[in-house]
Amino acid sequence: MVTAARAVAPLESLELPRGVALRALSLSVVYRMPRGVARVVDRVDFDLVEGAVTAIVGESGSGKTMLASALLKLVPYPGRVEGRVLYRSELLGRVVDVLSLPKEQLKRIRWREIAMVFQGAQNSFNPTMKIAEHFIDTAEAHGWRDRRAVLERARKLLEMVMLDPDRVLESYPHQLSGGMKQRALIALSLLLDPKVLILDEPTSALDTVSQKVLVDLLKDIHARLRNTMVFITHDLPLILGLAHYAAIMYAFKIVEYGPIEEIVRNPRHPYTAGLLKSVPPLRGDLRRVRTIPGTHPDPINPPRGCRFHPRCPLATEVCRRVEPKLIDVGGRHLVACHRWEEVEVDKLWS
Repeated sequence: MVTAARAVAPLESLELPRGVALRALSLSVVYRMPRGVARVVDRVDFDLVEGAVTAIVGESGSGKTMLASALLKLVPYPGRVEGRVLYRSELLGRVVDVLSLPKEQLKRIRWREIAMVFQGAQNSFNPTMKIAEHFIDTAEAHGWRDRRAVLERARKLLEMVMLDPDRVLESYPHQLSGGMKQRALIALSLLLDPKVLILDEPTSALDTVSQKVLVDLLKDIHARLRNTMVFITHDLPLILGLAHYAAIMYAFKIVEYGPIEEIVRNPRHPYTAGLLKSVPPLRGDLRRVRTIPGTHPDPINPPRGCRFHPRCPLATEVCRRVEPKLIDVGGRHLVACHRWEEVEVDKLWS
């Protein structure tokens, strides 16, 4: 869950409470550019609820992928990650700050305990290697030398994601469809039985039917494994049956958080309401769909006050001057908006 901002105390004094799989403290991703400093994730605090699926939702450029990459210190150079990511490692036998781990210990945790499926499966596989070789290489990189056992587990995982192991293991990536590659990549990410699985827009390159199939598969996988999942997406209704919680990102910050059914039914931030209104329905009148006017803010010079105020129909002078803090409006539903009580989807974006 998203939490109020906390002071970053010495590592030895920090613990993870029961039920929290991972905690981010003042997490930022910073790029220094000739014209200034860009914070593409800006001092975010949140907890991942253990065993739950949390969706990170926002439009392109909101910072959601950078946030997920920061959790594993995978932000590409010259980006710099600041803050802390606390995780209780079974391999290392203690609570660790992922961002402070030596390279070798960090390599042990990646894939073994926290795995990330990157956007675009076609770019995640080596085109010169068969799928079986990807499973074997991943296992051997983490000390698993029994190839027969590796391939046996690969077969079970491929069956779990409804793929034919005999065909897929002997195929090169280009011989698989986009949906098959995505499912093979998810199977690969589960090879070492990670406790936390991060999925970066796994449905973005798929058609509507394939998206629904993949979400249903992930729901089934979560029911079997009971692991902690992070699902990054711009499509909030798509993952309504999968996710338990949703964190809505706008302009590099989390602006709303809560149980996903509550957020979809009763959004309290104008941006969340706009996201819901902008998704075309499978049935119904497409003329009711609305887009959010304006453009996403510049990370180097974000607006003063509420960062959404230039695009918000409810904005007032206080919105332009004072940045709203995340407050609990009841039922673990948090929102950063001065006028949250006035948000109604159909009236706001009519």
